[in-house]
Amino acid sequence: MQDLLSGILAQTQPKPQTTSASHTITKLCEQLQNATLIEDRRAAVLGLKGFCRGYREQVVAGGLRGLVNALRRDGADADILKASLEALLLLCLKDKSAATTEIDYIALHIADEFTQREENIFILIDILENEDFYVRLYTLELLNAILVNRPQRTRQCVFTAPLGISRVVSTIDDHHEPIQSAAIRLLIRLVDGDYDIQKLVAFENIFDKIFYIIDREGRLEGGIIVQDCLLLIAGLLRYNTSNQNLFRETRGITRLSDMMIVGKSDLNWDAQKAKIMNLVLEICRLFVVPNNTATPINQEFLLHAEVLKRTLTLAFADHTNLQVRSMALVTTGELIRGNPKIQELFANFDVPYIRIISPNDHHMQPGSDNVSVTQALVNWALESSSVYAFDLRVGATKCLECYFADNNEMRRVFLQEAIEDFFNPRRDNRNINFLSGILDHETDARSDPYKVWFASVIMLHILEGGKELRDLARSIAVGDESQGEEVVTAVQLISANLMASLQYGLDIRISIAYAMLLSVWLYDDRVAIDEFLSEGSTVQFLIANVAQSASHNPLVEGICCCLLAVLYGACTMGSPISRPTFHHFLVNRIGRDSFIMKLRLLRSNTLMRDFDPDSILSAQKDETGLPNVFFDQLFVDFFKDNYGRLEKVLDRDPNRDPINIVAIEAQTEATIQEIESMRMSFDSLKNELNDMHDKDESNKKIISERENDIEALNKKLQESENTVRSLREELSEKSAALSDKEIKYKEVENNLRNTAQKLVQEHGRTERRIRDLEDATKQAKNRSDQLEKELYKSKQKTVQLEQTLQSAKDKFQQDRSKLEDRARQAEDN
Repeated sequence: MQDLLSGILAQTQPKPQTTSASHTITKLCEQLQNATLIEDRRAAVLGLKGFCRGYREQVVAGGLRGLVNALRRDGADADILKASLEALLLLCLKDKSAATTEIDYIALHIADEFTQREENIFILIDILENEDFYVRLYTLELLNAILVNRPQRTRQCVFTAPLGISRVVSTIDDHHEPIQSAAIRLLIRLVDGDYDIQKLVAFENIFDKIFYIIDREGRLEGGIIVQDCLLLIAGLLRYNTSNQNLFRETRGITRLSDMMIVGKSDLNWDAQKAKIMNLVLEICRLFVVPNNTATPINQEFLLHAEVLKRTLTLAFADHTNLQVRSMALVTTGELIRGNPKIQELFANFDVPYIRIISPNDHHMQPGSDNVSVTQALVNWALESSSVYAFDLRVGATKCLECYFADNNEMRRVFLQEAIEDFFNPRRDNRNINFLSGILDHETDARSDPYKVWFASVIMLHILEGGKELRDLARSIAVGDESQGEEVVTAVQLISANLMASLQYGLDIRISIAYAMLLSVWLYDDRVAIDEFLSEGSTVQFLIANVAQSASHNPLVEGICCCLLAVLYGACTMGSPISRPTFHHFLVNRIGRDSFIMKLRLLRSNTLMRDFDPDSILSAQKDETGLPNVFFDQLFVDFFKDNYGRLEKVLDRDPNRDPINIVAIEAQTEATIQEIESMRMSFDSLKNELNDMHDKDESNKKIISERENDIEALNKKLQESENTVRSLREELSEKSAALSDKEIKYKEVENNLRNTAQKLVQEHGRTERRIRDLEDATKQAKNRSDQLEKELYKSKQKTVQLEQTLQSAKDKFQQDRSKLEDRARQAEDN
């Protein structure tokens, strides 16, 4: 694209004379800065543009600020705007004659001029609204050049610019393909690693715009523009959960799945199509990053979108590109990693087995039926001896590793079936058993050292499942004791193969593979270590190989020392080679310092120190044409995690049995789980106590309300009692007065007896009246409570009636307003 722009810009440049170039440039810069007539400024810009290629430094030194100011001051003039953008873009383009590794300080200076004054970036953003083809194209390319040289500051300026992101994204809708392409390239760099810009761009409906371009260009047939579109999608989704959710909810995964074409025998896989498909697969893997909380949800979504089915179809389709086939297997593995439900579904797939002979020669196995997908993966991992199929073998192995991940049941079934098949005299020889690659002495090991290596890696990831699987593997034994044959265990077979690979000078990858497997398998497994030590010649050979190595290969010597450290670290006084004897061999024949030095050399080796599991598919090749791949990630993690213990192993007391670290770790793990269980129980009880406390508070409020009611009733009762007491006092007073009259008028008692009798009768009636008054008081109290309730209901009805009345008034006002409007309209008509 840069060459195309250079050609376009070169056609528009005048041919300046070189005799007085510096003087002319100075005059033009002054004219651009100081001229009052727009025609003079236009001539100055056009003149400076002609000097931009041959005199970059002079033009930048004197005219850069003038050209930038011209964008602001004379942006309305189409000729000045276009010429200024051309000149600035030419100044940003590096001279082809300069070394590509040199820093372009002129371009950095131009980028600083724009980014240190953010209003300059704002001007470029505003210019994007211009409809002129060249103005838009040059503006996008200029922004891109500034972004390349000052990425962080440019992103900040675009982010803060009013409508900055929206205007950049809107240029994708331009119907001119060069502008679309430039806009996509700019957005790829703009969203790279910036979470906030990624979110803003995504919410500009960018995914629909991109997929429209992809569909228009023919998807897989679309070429470089489709590749750029997919790079932009990947940049928006990488490490951005929010955008991933948006992409998933807007049917993005379904559209992506539709791009995974199934195997077509007439498909011509060129390099561009392979890049596009690999990008599609890479985007799928962005949703299933290991140890991400959203990964299980995304795995289910991808499964329902048929992504798993289509990646498998792509991997096992005839005539699929070899690199695409490998990445499809890696993607399939990530889609099933750590998900037992999908792993079980994956195990039930049957696929056609395709034998890979060369990069462009893919043949179906003659006369073969479908095989299980796990068996097909084992076949690809162990059968393909061509160096061109290394990526395929890696993909198949990684897919199996993901199939085993966090699923010991799948590991156990896979290993059990392999053991049964290994001892089956009628087994199908067309299918390879990975145990054969480990236990059998391979005659073709010189031509294919990676067969043993991949078989050992598969076994490593099976044994990662723990003690039960190690015990199952240790149960493998060859030889019938009843027939007088010597019984040889799996550990002894592998150790013998390790000794043979060292003795006969086989490729070091074979020795490293066996040593990796044994180091991880035997770590703190005393039973397996005793099996290894029962063959004393193997131990003696390993020690001699380290002490008197002819090759002096630091990788082989270091990994053999690692294995010896594992053996000595867990052997006991009762081992076939006792701990003191073993210590004596190591110290006297190798030497403590030499032993530690070899371990340090292994740790400091770049293949171990800078190990990157993702680089295995792009590893450099050695002089034999084989990739420089020697270690598996599981072993590298094991070695680095336990290096401190391995290095100090010879410093431990040889006359005392070592502590079983694995047992302690298991006990510690059980204790931690018990503590976690107790903590969960405590949290549950705490929550229950809080609930009870909340209920208690609620009950206290209810009791308080009831106490207030009782207090009110007591007050009313006290008032009633006071009334009764006053009536009784009144009665007492009347009785006293009556007694006085009886004494005073005793002489007339006989005459008034009848009157006294009437008074007694009246007294009885008064007492009855008092009792009636007490009953009436109680009734009055009850009636008062009823009236209070009725009064409360009346208040509620009053409020409702007021609301109804207000609504009626509002409706009346609305109807009245409508009638008045209609009346005025009628009068106007």
